[in-house]
Amino acid sequence: MIIQFLVIFFAVYASLSVLSRRRTHRGKATKKLSLIALTGGMGVGVLFPDSITWVANKVGVGRGTDLLVYILSVAFVVFVVNDYLSRQDEKDNFIRLSREIALMNAKKRYNLADK
Repeated sequence: MIIQFLVIFFAVYASLSVLSRRRTHRGKATKKLSLIALTGGMGVGVLFPDSITWVANKVGVGRGTDLLVYILSVAFVVFVVNDYLSRQDEKDNFIRLSREIALMNAKKRYNLADK
């Protein structure tokens, strides 16, 4: 019984720490709501493990554990794709800024006027 409360406590703590650090516009509402739903679902699953099996049977999966593996697999793929796209955006911004700085330095060095 104590492990259930520890798991729920750490899940809520992790969720709150992530939500409180995402104060910029990049921490989109859909991600925050998804995290809250995931934490709530995790709490329900920990407190009432038979409910996961019931949901799994309703959606056509044999066991609750299998359903959790499927959900975690999809969540992992979404995370990886999201992280990859985010890193690509950062890389593109870095390249654009590097080019602009190079052009500004070249204009300064050769005394070129903006045309």
